[in-house]
Amino acid sequence: MAQNGRLHLLAGLALVLLLGTGASAEEGPRFPIESITFAGASAKSAAILLAESRLREGETYAEADLRDAVARMDRLPFVLDADFRLEKGSVRGQYVLVVSVTETLPLFVSFNSLQHWVDTVRVADIQASAPDEAPVIEYAHGIEHGNEDLGTVGGRWFFGARGVAHAAVDYSSCGGCPSRFPRVSAGYTRYDVLGSGATVSVVAQFRSASFDLPATFTGDTEASLSDRLAYQLTAAVPLFGNEAVRATLYRQTDPFSYMVKEGLTSVVRVERLHYDTASLSWLHDTTNDPSFPTRGTSWRVSVEARDRIQLRNGSPLRERDRDLSAAAAHYWELTPAQSLFAGAELQTLSDREFREVRAGAGYAASLWDRDHVLRYGDLRFELRAERVTSDYGSATAYGTARAGLALRGRWGVVGMALQYVGWRTRAE
Repeated sequence: MAQNGRLHLLAGLALVLLLGTGASAEEGPRFPIESITFAGASAKSAAILLAESRLREGETYAEADLRDAVARMDRLPFVLDADFRLEKGSVRGQYVLVVSVTETLPLFVSFNSLQHWVDTVRVADIQASAPDEAPVIEYAHGIEHGNEDLGTVGGRWFFGARGVAHAAVDYSSCGGCPSRFPRVSAGYTRYDVLGSGATVSVVAQFRSASFDLPATFTGDTEASLSDRLAYQLTAAVPLFGNEAVRATLYRQTDPFSYMVKEGLTSVVRVERLHYDTASLSWLHDTTNDPSFPTRGTSWRVSVEARDRIQLRNGSPLRERDRDLSAAAAHYWELTPAQSLFAGAELQTLSDREFREVRAGAGYAASLWDRDHVLRYGDLRFELRAERVTSDYGSATAYGTARAGLALRGRWGVVGMALQYVGWRTRAE
């Protein structure tokens, strides 16, 4: 318990320190904005960009306000890069805000490959000892190698005044995992709902899968489901500045297998059950990019309720867990091409019975100059280290070191990373 208290204290201090770094500087001069124009954006995307900026023509803004507004545009999923400049207006003392936007292509691809090595701890031998003494346990270390590949092919299309329809096919595989099947998803996102600035998104996903069954009881070794469906509804409402509230409802259909007695024999039954998750989050975000941020602060505090299926008297029973999670991160831009990162995250599970704390830091650098970035995309190198402390009945802690390259352009993202997991400790 004392150790858990220290972990929570350290996590809380990390969050406080990170939030403190987000304090803004003095406001400085203000600029009356006569009009707002967008360069490189279509008419339909310009309406979404203006809504997300939360700027209004005829109002006066400080430079920090304009940078925050452009950062909000930069975080849109169909925006690759956004920047702004001020030009003289038609009246002395008035300005025209010109936002230059580079959008992603309607069709996109994504592929990320991770090669990882895990320093495992195994029980090698239990030596006999006197009856009144604890046994002597020897541990052996070994390095296990694995790989994970994640790929996506998708597209997005502007639909209606401030809507975007999107669809994608995802595929994942890893060494030693059971067979994986592509997942197909389709959704629709509506921005600035009823002129409120709120965003609503609906996504449906189809996942076909197979899984093994004990042949001893059923005579079959494999079963398959073709209706593993998932649905997600998300609504985000801006509050003030860079604050927002987000609510998410998620339903997933999965198989649940269990053994039951039928006469003198046991059989395995498989049922399709719904797992529901609901979360409410308070968000703060001043970062300049959703995928590769180089400056700004983000934090999130969430309360979550999710279903858990347990076996009671031989039948599945639905239980509801209520958990908490929090995360914070800050990015420092050292130069236009280099940045540092630090962050922390807390997550509880099973009605706050289990908890996990993550803290990490990293360095990122763009390897190409501006001309190459505009022509070929952004080639980025990243180093990251993370320490994870978890309590799932027994306390464990381990660290990770990761190095990777990623190339991002208007067409999508391709990345590769190498990761080592080690320095594992075991609670007494």
